[in-house]
Amino acid sequence: MKIGLASKEFINGSIKQNINTMIETMNEYKDLDLILFPESFIHGFDGITFNYDIDKNIALSIDSPAIKQIQSYCSRFSLGIGFGYIELDKDNLYSSFMVVEKNGKTIDNYRRISPGWKEQIANEYYIEGKNFQTFKFENKNFVSAICGDLWYDENIKKLHNLSFDYVLWPNYNSYSIEYWEDTAKNEYAQRAEIIGENVLWFNSHNNNDDKAYGGAIYFRKGKVYRELPMGQKGVLVLNL
Repeated sequence: MKIGLASKEFINGSIKQNINTMIETMNEYKDLDLILFPESFIHGFDGITFNYDIDKNIALSIDSPAIKQIQSYCSRFSLGIGFGYIELDKDNLYSSFMVVEKNGKTIDNYRRISPGWKEQIANEYYIEGKNFQTFKFENKNFVSAICGDLWYDENIKKLHNLSFDYVLWPNYNSYSIEYWEDTAKNEYAQRAEIIGENVLWFNSHNNNDDKAYGGAIYFRKGKVYRELPMGQKGVLVLNL
């Protein structure tokens, strides 16, 4: 199975443009089985306002036209996709990560269980999920966790109650490249060793004031096994 960890640029608040970036990348990498985009990629990490009256109209339900558009391209290219977005379910908003099969069917919709995605002004409708869940893709078992989820020891205990081959770890990290290389990357490697044998970390680019410089890593047994260095745009292709 060939998968790609996409280190691409999002535009905060530009759902249409971010989805176009996803579709263009899918078209370029049609030979893959699965391509993955980071945390909140469709909206941009700062793509919502935390004014509920605005955000409830920005967030996407699982059956929204934007999600259906992505699903249709999965069918067209026979290519699975995973992506972060802000989900609307009834009145509630979540930071979620959806995985869609090659046939366009959603096979997983994980909701971030840690609160670091939201600002203090967020009201009671901005909520978290409760648990991790596994899903199967091409005979491999995966589990998703978003950014800060895996920095809580109690969450690691929950994760270790499940059986999985790979952990998908979409992030939004706005470290400087120097700090990442000197300090943070090693911290993430140490954490990955606790998380599981095979951990796939992937990050976005963003050119706003809170800059992010992308990057993607396959951590294997707590070591950097394959890498697209932070600062580079592209897709890290892996044979699993």
